[in-house]
Amino acid sequence: VVARVLTAIKESDIPAAVESLSLEQCDVLMKLLYRGLGQPGKKTDTYATLLKWHPVVLQRAGQASIVRAISEVRQGL
Repeated sequence: VVARVLTAIKESDIPAAVESLSLEQCDVLMKLLYRGLGQPGKKTDTYATLLKWHPVVLQRAGQASIVRAISEVRQGL
């Protein structure tokens, strides 16, 4: 579901969408991006979309967001 929503947003609108998020929301989005990237059998287009979002979220939330996303995913949401 998340991948469909992210795919529906135009690439040019991604920075504005991410800027409207709080840092906590960026962390949740980063978690969802990593979870989506970790799913086997996804279409190449889905991976490409998730990878377009990643650097924008990273720029907004910083590298610590990756650490928080990975550590929480390992705990099992």
